[in-house]
Amino acid sequence: LSVICEGRDMTTVVFPQAEFKFYLDASIDVQAKRRFEQGVSNLSLEEIRQAIIKRDEMDRNKAEGALKKAPDAVYIDTSDLTINQVCEIIESKLKTKGLTMAQKEVEQNIDQSSKDDIHTQLEESINKMEQVEDNVLVQGKVVQVTDDTVFVDVNCKSEGKIPLAEFGDDVPKVGSTITVYLISQFGKNGPEVSKIRADEKRLWEGFKTAFSEKTAVDGKIASLTKGGYMVDLGGGISAFLPISQADSQKVEKAEKLLGTKGQFYIERLYSDGRRNVVVNRRKYLEEKIDANREKFFEEVRIGDTVKGSVKSFTSFGAFIDLGGFDG
Repeated sequence: LSVICEGRDMTTVVFPQAEFKFYLDASIDVQAKRRFEQGVSNLSLEEIRQAIIKRDEMDRNKAEGALKKAPDAVYIDTSDLTINQVCEIIESKLKTKGLTMAQKEVEQNIDQSSKDDIHTQLEESINKMEQVEDNVLVQGKVVQVTDDTVFVDVNCKSEGKIPLAEFGDDVPKVGSTITVYLISQFGKNGPEVSKIRADEKRLWEGFKTAFSEKTAVDGKIASLTKGGYMVDLGGGISAFLPISQADSQKVEKAEKLLGTKGQFYIERLYSDGRRNVVVNRRKYLEEKIDANREKFFEEVRIGDTVKGSVKSFTSFGAFIDLGGFDG
């Protein structure tokens, strides 16, 4: 088997018995300058430099597959070398052992036991690796926060990048662990991850539980729509609230409930196989009123003096709020 592999743990974990091992390095300033000149990042040169320092520190301290030089690897400082010069050094090291790359290939094809050995190493290494799948929730460690991006280690080749705006006012701290949605390990610019998608998926699982167990969920009446309101349930998920189910009393002025935060029962999650959430606030309010009334009469006796708030007057008297229900 003739193969050239690159990675921080290729010579220490994946192929510890490889015959040729090289550890390529460069100064932090040179690494930052090379990355900056690639033009693939919106970060400044100093920001890139600091990101590399943090990344390398994190890689050196990984429990599995840490960044370190194998004892028998050839160390090459590429800071002042071109790509061709690095290749010449590697080729000369191979020839020093009396083998050209072509001779090495022939010898490996003849030596079946060596081939089997490498296959065994590769299979064992793959079996030890923690498998990462796409389209799942994963735990990630925040490694850097800039003015517009959060960089998260999700156990892939490079860090995932999430727009800072997805976190709202809850900006994570470097070193903290967050839950993100891994869309793809191999996005255009590294792992494609999302905080909003993670929030939506977790919320949706909670909504399904609330629907089946008939428990209430939090929401905010956000806007008017035909026949009722749209309720913001968080995570980019909205629900329809019929105006007839918006309050415990008849709604005279629809605008008065805009911005109201409270709890809602989920009446429906799907329609025609698609998400179509419908909620009910009236049912929740009526249950609270009944509970408050029952509690009041359990604790108060005829002849007791109680306090209440006048809610409204009518031609035949006044309605008094006695603590969650009218009397």
